[in-house]
Amino acid sequence: ISETKLKFNVNYSCFSYIYNDYQRAQYKNIIKLARDETAIVRLDLDGYNDNDIFEEGSYVYRIIFNTNISSIYKDGFVNIHDNILGLNSNYKYKLDFETNTRLKNQGIHLSPEANNYLKKKGEVRNAVFNAIDFKINKEIYINSPIDVKFAKLSPFQIDYNDKNGLILKCYEELLASVDIDIIDEYSNNYTNSGILYSLITKLATDRLRIHHQPNCYFKTHKKPCQFCDIQINKGIYKLSDIFEVIDFYIEKDNFRHFLIGGGSAKPDSGWDRIIEIASYIRRRSNKQIYLMALPTDDELILRDIFSSGITEIAFNIEIFDRKIACSTMPQKGVIPLELYYSAFEKSVKLWGNTGNVRSLIILGLEGTDSLLKGIEHIVKMGVSPILSIFRPLPNTPLVDFIPPSFDYLKYLYMEIHNICTQHGLLPGPPCKHCQNNVLVL
Repeated sequence: ISETKLKFNVNYSCFSYIYNDYQRAQYKNIIKLARDETAIVRLDLDGYNDNDIFEEGSYVYRIIFNTNISSIYKDGFVNIHDNILGLNSNYKYKLDFETNTRLKNQGIHLSPEANNYLKKKGEVRNAVFNAIDFKINKEIYINSPIDVKFAKLSPFQIDYNDKNGLILKCYEELLASVDIDIIDEYSNNYTNSGILYSLITKLATDRLRIHHQPNCYFKTHKKPCQFCDIQINKGIYKLSDIFEVIDFYIEKDNFRHFLIGGGSAKPDSGWDRIIEIASYIRRRSNKQIYLMALPTDDELILRDIFSSGITEIAFNIEIFDRKIACSTMPQKGVIPLELYYSAFEKSVKLWGNTGNVRSLIILGLEGTDSLLKGIEHIVKMGVSPILSIFRPLPNTPLVDFIPPSFDYLKYLYMEIHNICTQHGLLPGPPCKHCQNNVLVL
């Protein structure tokens, strides 16, 4: 491994289970799901029968994979995917940090019954990061991957029956009721000039995202971030198209706030367009407006952004270690941290130091020391960190890098939470619905 990139392809991995009475559910789960996981080329059961009596520590069976099942992290430890290791049977489901985190990190799969039910109800909305969005017991929003490496081996499943409807299971245990987000019925509308609504906007949970530009500058210049799967759009739209879509959704009034973002503009540009969009929204609505953009420390631009009606702003550092940032984000990674820090310092004077200024940080792509020191630095400035768990997306250079384990994420969160509370902040965002794909308590 060099930083976060594999230097060679792994075409063969073997994992053997050694008997532990607390893992019988995992042994059964793998056998049940192995046929759907294309990474498994052979399951050597060696006479395994779940009804057999095993001695503690004895061999159970082994799995042969056609890919890597582990990664070496910057701190030097080897991380094996949590869906292969499995859960112990003493895991007790609660609407708590562990369940929330495991669902976001380890993913979920749908039973045939759930798939059949959803086909009749409507098309499931493709959520960000190769996932689906759903609500547990009508109170907790979760963004859980379904189309990433080893998600099909997750202990979590969404099932359906006539009595309970859609339900969440861990192994075979019924945990909670579930409501899955269906595709926005208006996303296939067209503007008067023939632009598909879904190119301009995305309605998710309680938020309407406005793409202020058709494409990411870094992607079109063939130096994209290696964890990003944003596609290049051929449709080019004007401000008039954006305004038309904004007017339509404001009239429907089926969301709580706006997000302007999605793909980076050319550095040091695009601010006039962002300000025009925010000003247009503010003339027609008093809903909150959240902006995610590349950093600027130009005080005049920041004042204009603030005056346009934007209520929350984020400049996303993502990776503090600039050596790893440059190798993982070839163009974005060369933006110096000093520019981010200057932008934060000036933004806090406008939006305050209570969490309206934020920065998204990716967990799992850099060493613990640089991560925690970086977070402490921005928190002291009054900036709230948004903790995004690295997710290996298909068709990206980092597809085979293994996401961090739950134990490591728990350790990081407790350290970061302690840093934040010492300075009167919490990891963001504060919107409960928008916490669906970040690490939160």
